[in-house]
Amino acid sequence: MVLSFLEKYREELTAETMELKEDYDLILSRIRENEKFLQMMKDEEKVYVTGFSPRETVNGNEEKIKEVETALSSLYDKRDTLDGKIKKLEERLLELQQAIAEVHIENDMSFSLKTICQYILSDPYRAKTELENILQKIQTH
Repeated sequence: MVLSFLEKYREELTAETMELKEDYDLILSRIRENEKFLQMMKDEEKVYVTGFSPRETVNGNEEKIKEVETALSSLYDKRDTLDGKIKKLEERLLELQQAIAEVHIENDMSFSLKTICQYILSDPYRAKTELENILQKIQTH
């Protein structure tokens, strides 16, 4: 019962993590596009500015550059927020994996103890060996 709950919760966290990673990749793509566009606009501004160029063209590019820089700043913030959320979910998933492993170990030990109870009267040496195996598992975890 506990194991099925933990596994279901793990599936939910995994799905949520995958969605956030997709959003993260999309934001990274938009950041790269905006950075290229911004660089292109800055390069154009350098090339076409001469002593005889109209000032409106230069000012128009400056406004567009500021808009793109603002958009980039917003995208960087979103990226950082998503990165933090993804890291927290991955930490939770790791803790959940450890909890699931512990439940599996407890279930295995419970089964082993029931088996040992059957061996105590019929084969005490085997029961002792099985108990030693359980102790060794406990000490390694």
